[in-house]
This record gives sequence, structure tokens and C-alpha cells, in this order.
Amino acid sequence: MFIKLQADRLRTVFQILLTGLLLALTDSVALAEMRIWHTQDGDRFEAEFLREKPGKVFLRGTDSQNFTVALTNLVANDIKYIRSRILPEVQIDFSKSIEELERSDYARQTDHAMEVTGTVTVRRTSRSPFDGQFSGEVYLIAKEAATDDYRLFDKRGFAVRFPDGSREFEFETKAVVINYEEYTTEMRGAFYEGYVVILFDLQGNPMAFDSNLSWMDESRIDALRKLPVPSFFDQTCKKRSVPRPKSGYKGFEFSY
Repeated sequence: MFIKLQADRLRTVFQILLTGLLLALTDSVALAEMRIWHTQDGDRFEAEFLREKPGKVFLRGTDSQNFTVALTNLVANDIKYIRSRILPEVQIDFSKSIEELERSDYARQTDHAMEVTGTVTVRRTSRSPFDGQFSGEVYLIAKEAATDDYRLFDKRGFAVRFPDGSREFEFETKAVVINYEEYTTEMRGAFYEGYVVILFDLQGNPMAFDSNLSWMDESRIDALRKLPVPSFFDQTCKKRSVPRPKSGYKGFEFSY
């Protein structure tokens, strides 16, 4: 399940609704695991965690029977475990800055090396604290100057945490994209085009998605994730061959 965010007003609403639905579907199955629980009275029992509602923890025993325990009756380690298993509602934001790097002594005026800095911000919008972590990936995508293809020029993974009750997590990545003029005056290289951010649940399934690219949707995510860096691809995320000069200059074999 994915969230496609294209407007600020839709961003928070869609992510909250979908995250809530994911939690409802996965609390009783995907997040379940048998473990030993301890009460404040010194009792211990084996059960799997199902879900939490205000003041109550819903569990399933080894006999497959469901039962509840008061949250206040559990020891601190058990409460911390619960806080690490219930994924928070989140909002994804992305910002970028582009800086032209200094040319070398051998570069021409038409040669440009652009350093793109992308910052992913994940905001916890739910009230309940979250003591665990979940993973995410960010992709930086450029548009080829000479063709209709795209280039994946950066892909990074990160772990989202909200330590000490914080509500915001940031991850920054940097990558360089180059464009230049051929000896035939044809522009080559690529220009920054956009980004894709994906967040994953505790089982590694995508739970939230954000991109500024109108053609990027959930059906293309699996194909995008399989592409290495660097890769040339089309809008379906199908890998393409390296673009080559169209014309007549034979002095060099170009590849990048």
C-alpha cells in the first residue's frame, strides 16, 4: 500500500489515513510474535502482542485465546516493546538545494557539475510515542539532456528513529550530476529532475511514498528499487542503454 502525495493539503490527510489502515491490518498478524511478558506483581506469561487501546493491551496466549492486560500493570521493558511495535502516523517532506561546483582548469565554460543536496524530513504526527525504528529509501533522479530518458544518480537507505520523544527525523544525501556541451554543440549529461522517498513497515513492506514526479506511482516502485546507481531508464523504470553522441565527432568514445 502506498501514499501518493502531490499537494500539501492532501499530504497529511492521505498519510494519516493510510498509516492508520495499515496498523489496523497488521497489528494482529504481521507484528505478532510470541514473547515473555512480566507484570508489576511479578507474574510472567507468554503471549503475542496484538494491539493497544487507551490503557489496555490486547494479547493472544499460547492457547490462541485473546485477553487484555492493563498497560499500567506491565513492567517498563514490556511497555517499551509495545512502543517499538506500533508504527506512528507520519508525514514526509523533501527539500533540495543545488550548487554548482568549481570548474577544473581543464573544464570549458559549458561544463557544469551540480551538487544536489536532498533532505528528507519524516514528522511523527500521532500522539503516541514510538521507541523503535523503521527504514526508508530516497532516490535522486535526473533528466537526460539528449534523450527522453532519466538517470538514477543517487539512492540511499536510512533508518527512521524518534529518540527522546522527538517528533522529527531528518536524513541528508548529496550527489553530483554533470551536464556539458559536446564538440558538436549538442548538450549532454543530465539535469536534476526529482526525487522519490519510500518508507517501509517493520516487515519491509512499503507503507508511505512521496515524489514530485507526476509519472512515478506505486506500480513502478519495485522496478525502481532494482535499478543500480547509475542507471538510465524510462518512465516505466525500464532500464535503457547509455545515451551516445548522435553525430560525427570520432575522437573519443563517450560513456558515463
